[in-house]
Amino acid sequence: MIIKTGKGKGTQYAVNPEFIRKINFKGKTNLKNIEDYRLEELIYKDVRTYPNSGFSEIHQRIGLEINQYKIKRMLRTMVEKKIIDASGETRGMKYYLRQNMQENDQLL
Repeated sequence: MIIKTGKGKGTQYAVNPEFIRKINFKGKTNLKNIEDYRLEELIYKDVRTYPNSGFSEIHQRIGLEINQYKIKRMLRTMVEKKIIDASGETRGMKYYLRQNMQENDQLL
């Protein structure tokens, strides 16, 4: 009934989605336990729509209920994978799409 993810201080507990489906739960959902691949896509679309955005602007737009450390980790990962680029230092860091990615999006 309960699913455990993570280790140590990062341990999170959630209700098993299969259990929720079986009982036809119609309650409100949130983005608190969003999967990494979905969070990456949310950030990508946000940065594509609003280039040169800072962390707090991105966090505000995609959802404050998502843990800020999870978003920061995903932004760092996306920069390392060269999906997005960053300019500036620490608090003044701005994120934007890589030039070749922007050209590919225009073709689609």
